[in-house]
Amino acid sequence: MSRFEGERPLGVALVALSAVSIPNVSSASVAASSFPRAEEEETTALAGGLRASKTWAQRELLVDYRGYVARMLFRVLGPRNDIDDLIHDVFVRALECIDRLAEGQSVAGWLGAIAVFVAREDIRKRRRRKWLSFLSFDAIPDRESVEGSPEVSRALSAVHDVLETLDPDERIVFALRYIDERKLEEIAQLVRCSLATVKRRLAKADATFAMRAADDPWLASWFEEGTR
Repeated sequence: MSRFEGERPLGVALVALSAVSIPNVSSASVAASSFPRAEEEETTALAGGLRASKTWAQRELLVDYRGYVARMLFRVLGPRNDIDDLIHDVFVRALECIDRLAEGQSVAGWLGAIAVFVAREDIRKRRRRKWLSFLSFDAIPDRESVEGSPEVSRALSAVHDVLETLDPDERIVFALRYIDERKLEEIAQLVRCSLATVKRRLAKADATFAMRAADDPWLASWFEEGTR
């Protein structure tokens, strides 16, 4: 078991982050769409409507899956002022590549993979921007405060500060596993790589996160509690 799973303090903190309210997205939307409906007949009909460019299907995709996309982006990228722009980007890309939605493929899985692609692209873009502008992370005003106890808010900030330093692919796998609480097999489908690759990235992210979190006094104290 990873040091980040189970009921030790930091593991609890990571799981707690999944319950933090998402800025600019209504709680009703997230509650309704965090786990998109699984009825096979309905999702098959939706996929068919999307491939046929039906307006009702496009509208249903936007309404029913917005919270799902918002949750995934938020948990991978953290609090962002531009979350609505990123959500919009995911759906624009989705509607532009409907032809890649294969027969029998899960709509949630297909859309989730697009959300992961947008998140990865955003992480890399932000890194290039910071390098070119010679700004520190703290100088870029793109975070928002989020609802939750001071402890959870501090955990969210500290965890994402460390995540900002990880390789984009490793960061995405780490966030999907420990913050979005997804199974390894599902992560492999979302990031479109083998299960072995996911495990390798996760192991490396575990080690890197632990090493860099040890430099944060607040996170380090949680590690100490978790090993007592």
